[in-house]
Amino acid sequence: TGGKAGEVVPLSRIRKQIGAHMVRSKATSPHVLQAVEVDFHAVDAARGARGKAWRDREGFGLTYLPFIARARLTRSSSFPASTPRLMATISSCTRWSISASRWISGSRD
Repeated sequence: TGGKAGEVVPLSRIRKQIGAHMVRSKATSPHVLQAVEVDFHAVDAARGARGKAWRDREGFGLTYLPFIARARLTRSSSFPASTPRLMATISSCTRWSISASRWISGSRD
């Protein structure tokens, strides 16, 4: 703070520690990107046809998420290795995965 624009100043001890931790985190954490091309023409048509009625009834817009969630949940049995129910048995899964598996299995506790 208070320095000139473009001035190079040495990093403080805490900034060095933060930087080292960020590098260590990036090196040890898994980083994955998976992309799938999907034709959303039918979804766009459905959103267009039902969007206004949905907004009037619910008070907010109809997003892509319900379509994606329904497609994913109805096809889970076709891909058992990736179902949320299996993910709930893995100790490193996220809380969302566990909650989703309880929701899918019908358990609400």
